[in-house]
Amino acid sequence: MIKPVPDTSGTVGAQTASTIAALAAEATRLRAERTHRHLLDLASGVLAAQLRVGPAQAREHLEKLSRDTGVSPEDLAADVVNGVAGDPGAAPGVEGAPPLAEARRARRALAAAETYESVDESAAALLEGGLAPLGAQSLWLWRRTETGCLRLAGHAGVGAAEAVVWQWIPPGAPAVFHSVVVEGSPCWLGSGPPHGEELPGPGRRAGRALLPLSAQGAVVGLALAVWPGPVDFDAPLRRALTGLVEVAGTVLGGVESEPSEVPALMDVLDALGHPAMVLRGAPGSLEPAVEYTNGPAVRSLGGSAPPVGRPLALAFPHVHAELGRLVRGAHGSSRRQSVPRLPRLAGQGTGAPLLDVRILPAGADRTVVLWHSSSDPEMSASRAVGHLEGVALFRDSVAGDGSVWSAPAYRIFGIDRDAAPVPLLALRSMLHPDDGDALTQLLTTLTEHQRGALAVLRIIRSDGTLRHVRVAAEPLVDDGVVTAITGV
Repeated sequence: MIKPVPDTSGTVGAQTASTIAALAAEATRLRAERTHRHLLDLASGVLAAQLRVGPAQAREHLEKLSRDTGVSPEDLAADVVNGVAGDPGAAPGVEGAPPLAEARRARRALAAAETYESVDESAAALLEGGLAPLGAQSLWLWRRTETGCLRLAGHAGVGAAEAVVWQWIPPGAPAVFHSVVVEGSPCWLGSGPPHGEELPGPGRRAGRALLPLSAQGAVVGLALAVWPGPVDFDAPLRRALTGLVEVAGTVLGGVESEPSEVPALMDVLDALGHPAMVLRGAPGSLEPAVEYTNGPAVRSLGGSAPPVGRPLALAFPHVHAELGRLVRGAHGSSRRQSVPRLPRLAGQGTGAPLLDVRILPAGADRTVVLWHSSSDPEMSASRAVGHLEGVALFRDSVAGDGSVWSAPAYRIFGIDRDAAPVPLLALRSMLHPDDGDALTQLLTTLTEHQRGALAVLRIIRSDGTLRHVRVAAEPLVDDGVVTAITGV
């Protein structure tokens, strides 16, 4: 007798997700530890030189100072490094220096930037931890090539379409770029660029700071920090900016960002108020990678750095299997896939769920994933109606822009799910001959009297069966004109 083999796929999947989640958490911990250790190593090196002792003794001295003063080792390390290198502005205690907490925060941002492998991640760390508190909204980093051109190596707070435009800058254009690189001195444009020159930024009058990036005594690139409006670049702000971008010359050795092939799509996602991301990978691939995440998505995932470039399994360890199936379903059917939440069941240790998830194919090898971090009332109400047997929502555009049905409507009318919805105005061909007047009265009340109405209509389905359908509808009015009809 052959005994059936128990199905353990669910258990194995759960174990895999748990393992991936643990690895992702460990990677995050190691990243934070690496930044922490880097800052402590810098401080230990300073103390070793000042006290003329070995690195181990310098580290012990730093730990003793931390215990004696009650200051955390990381904050104390920031103070030590700032004392000799100057915080991004001036060393604490010097007239005109920023507050101690601000100096420590900036030094931690510099340490974090130096630990990232990609220039984009380093730029994001510098912007978030150092420049944004000073009012800057974006940061550009260009690498100087052997031919004297500037190639965009990384950026943060910048739209994808704008980044594509400024990928390459030839020598001398704009002239202000050329002068900063050749002369090796900053340029402070508090009220925008000189007349006749165009620079990246939100407007003509937006403040901009251009600073040369050096490594081993040579200018290797250029940094541009942009503000949303005019800026007064006083002496403390200039010192702070000079100190913050000084490290950018070393991070240019990281992996350059590649220009997006679909910059308009990225900018559309940036304009959304809810989380969105783009996955890149062939539809049949089991491991698509995260190509892009907008700001709300980064916040929804609880991190300061987006999971760009990571395989789906590492970026979303608890839901990667379900997301992968939805992605394949979206490309296989060329239709949007939707699910109320992922993971489908609430569980401990899985973090906040992705709510009202929608998966859309976007070309041959890209997929857009949209979700909410809190429930959307309209979507939730639509799903609640869908749970009721024989109840469906609809909306017709009077301007001829089409109709939208919820899924149960197709079952009610006996129409294939791939067919186009039938608007009320075109419903007459499906009606029992004696119900034409009832439809006319319904439409007249909605469009001419602009009032809600109710009617019971007999529908002859494609299989010849007769079905009584109750229609409750309301007009959507804009400036006294009915633009659409919605109802149940």
